[in-house]
Formats: sequence, C-alpha cells, structure tokens
Amino acid sequence: RARARMLTRRIEQVFPGVADTRTPEEGGDPQFWCGLRPATPTNIPLIGRTRVRRLWINAGHGTLGWTHSAGSGKAMAELISGQTPAMPFRFCGFDVARAATGARLPGLSPVTRA
Repeated sequence: RARARMLTRRIEQVFPGVADTRTPEEGGDPQFWCGLRPATPTNIPLIGRTRVRRLWINAGHGTLGWTHSAGSGKAMAELISGQTPAMPFRFCGFDVARAATGARLPGLSPVTRA
C-alpha cells in the first residue's frame, strides 16, 4: 500500500490531474492491479518450435521479459528462418516429472516450494 501511494503521488507530480489519485480516506476510489510475468519453473524461457505445426513459442521470461526481448526476438527470427542462433535454443516441452520433483538443471537456483 505504501508503494502504491508513493506511485500515485509521483504520477500527480508529473501529470497533475491526469487521474483521480486520491486514497479512500481522501474520498477517492483507487483501483490497483498487477501485471503478471509468466516464468518457467527453471527460469529458462521457452524459445522455439512446438510439436504443433507452425506454432512457435517465445515465453516464460519472468521479470526479465523486457530485458531479454531483443535477444529472444532475434533468436526466434533466426530459428524460424532456418538459421542457427548464437545460443543453442531448443524447445523440448515442459517436463512435468522434473517440475514435480523439484529437479533442476545444474547451475540454476532450486525451485521454491510452498
């Protein structure tokens, strides 16, 4: 709540009157939401061809979606056009057994379990 309030104050400073930034205590009705950032259990994005004809995947970047977008897009374009990307991307599908056991690839952080 404190972060949301800080953001609404900053919005009001930069763009005065652009929106009703008052809190409920001030007579406002703010509506807050959060954009989700899908990630894979291993934190490795899925980039490549699927088993479905002409269906390609470039997803699962988590909080690094914008950071990795240019490189992922370039790799995807190379894969689709039949070129070999600089990194060996390949989409092998989601391994349910690996995710269920919490197994991970070497060098990756462990899966957090609730």
